[in-house]
Amino acid sequence: DAHPDLFTPGTPDNTFVIRPIWTRWEPGFNAFVASRPGVADLIVEVHAPTGQLLDSIAIEGTANDYSSGGRMKLALRQAGRAVSRYISDNWVCAAH
Repeated sequence: DAHPDLFTPGTPDNTFVIRPIWTRWEPGFNAFVASRPGVADLIVEVHAPTGQLLDSIAIEGTANDYSSGGRMKLALRQAGRAVSRYISDNWVCAAH
């Protein structure tokens, strides 16, 4: 369900807080004969200006790369794209 009333013209405070919580990082590995992707688990909460929790979603980003830092970067980039898609699909924001 979308939240169309989040931003309405004339409201005194039309902001909200997106709180990402990184809950787990599994670095994975890349060896000559085997590999396992890095996995980043996040919980993303959306709060009203009053602090009321409006929504919460779980996101998992996974990535393969030769280095553990590369796996982390790519997994979190994937998670960031998922958060962007979630906001675009579920929240209506006022035009600037």
